[in-house]
Amino acid sequence: MDDAGNAGFQVTPLTWSPTLGDIAQVPGTISFDAPCEGCGMSGDVLMCLGDNSIRCGRYANGCMISHAASVKCKVIAK
Repeated sequence: MDDAGNAGFQVTPLTWSPTLGDIAQVPGTISFDAPCEGCGMSGDVLMCLGDNSIRCGRYANGCMISHAASVKCKVIAK
């Protein structure tokens, strides 16, 4: 208990997530220095974990937004 008499609680992490089935095989090397596959922009890029494509983010040209709308996977890495 804390000083105010509030009891804590324990969080049990899940061992499975519905998005895990959407993740593709990770390539041997990952380079976020690669240009966007949609427009060629470098810098603010994201990697789609569904097909490992590299696209720019919403504050650049938004290629990942249009890519996410066309594929099943909704998991990305920055």
